[in-house]
Amino acid sequence: MTIVNRRRLSLVTAAAATIATVSSLGLGTVTATAAESGSNTTSTTSTSSTTSDGPAQVVLKVRNTDGCSLSSLDSRYPVVVDSPVLKSRGIYLVHGEDPAYQGSMEAAQKLAAQLAPQKCVAYAEPNFDLQLTGSGQFHSWGQFHSWQFHSWQFHSWDASGSSPAGSEDYYKQQAVKQLGLPEAYKRSTGAGTTVAVLDTGIDAAHPAFKGRVTPGYDYVSDDSDPTDVASGIDTNGDGYTDSGYGHGTFTAGLVALVAPGTKVMPMRVLDSDGNGNLFIIAQAILEAADAGVDVVNLSFGTSSKVSSQLITHAITNASKRGVVVVAAAGNEGNNAPTYPSSLAEVLSAGALKEDVTALADFSSFGDWVAVAAPGSALVGPVPGDRLARASGTSMAAPVVAGQVALLAAYDGLAKGAESTAERRRAIVARTAVAMKEVRSGKINVPASLKLAEKIVW
Repeated sequence: MTIVNRRRLSLVTAAAATIATVSSLGLGTVTATAAESGSNTTSTTSTSSTTSDGPAQVVLKVRNTDGCSLSSLDSRYPVVVDSPVLKSRGIYLVHGEDPAYQGSMEAAQKLAAQLAPQKCVAYAEPNFDLQLTGSGQFHSWGQFHSWQFHSWQFHSWDASGSSPAGSEDYYKQQAVKQLGLPEAYKRSTGAGTTVAVLDTGIDAAHPAFKGRVTPGYDYVSDDSDPTDVASGIDTNGDGYTDSGYGHGTFTAGLVALVAPGTKVMPMRVLDSDGNGNLFIIAQAILEAADAGVDVVNLSFGTSSKVSSQLITHAITNASKRGVVVVAAAGNEGNNAPTYPSSLAEVLSAGALKEDVTALADFSSFGDWVAVAAPGSALVGPVPGDRLARASGTSMAAPVVAGQVALLAAYDGLAKGAESTAERRRAIVARTAVAMKEVRSGKINVPASLKLAEKIVW
């Protein structure tokens, strides 16, 4: 599978496969799709077509039931497979053999409309062409809101002994005190909970994760090894190789910092340049809920106005099963809603300044942003037994995810119950310290645990 993403350019076709992308830090691109379960209807968007230089393409998921396969589709609407997006899950990028279903977005919509109602089809959606937004903010580690590791300040973590040299920069960073974690740990460490981190994977051998990782999946390579790896290839043409490498390790490390008793489930949905596929991300959210996780962390999104039924369905499905979905609000520095962070069933996280007295200048804001959390100059693990310092709402989101894990281990709410996610989101919101830039305010971890203790459900 080829995943392509270019700065300030619409998605391009590679190996005859146009793949919609998302990028870390809430500033990437997604495309509209249809729901997998409960609905296989199609949706439309006003975005431009990707088909001017090739056939109209549709993303198709074949149901995993007896007798269902690509060959079992209605022969009146034959399709050609351009790319197996996730073959193990039956997700393919296809186009129609019939010229009537080629050459325009309208043709793709018509083909999707014919495929979607078939009994073996979970969903069928046109593959839309969108533009990256704010892409210049991805490409310089020297800027406060960037997330590429080529100019970060690194140092090695000596993994020998029970108190590794250098680990104090991680375990005793100022955010630990700012969050009130020592007080919070008197009530909960997050033991018995699981947080799914959908990102670039994880370096599970890093000392920060000793005994803290549960098996996940690599949806990019379609295998069971979600290691955060560098490809050595500049897949998005931005001039930097592996510009997203380590992002998943870092965000997972912040979850582990806030909730040391939780297990991290790495789900690799982004490649080493931070590119991913919308349909894979939706699949990963659904499978995380199936696996019984308590929290899902999404440190990516888009500022494009899209209507993604598939992602929305996946998040709604997870929420109804008691899973709290946390997402980065984005680093646009304005009040324009980002997606999926602005969805009602998502606990969206903005980033605070280093002294946590106000919202960071780079953070998106508005009443659609639920809370704000430390997200400036945080220290976290990166591949190769190293630590690094980073800023962004990508960093604030896993801090909030860790808070929810502490709650999940303590509040006594039924695991998997439909009301559980809503109540946990409400606890985080009700105990936040008011600030005008976001809806509820700055998170207060100890207060959220105290409130959970007082409430009789």
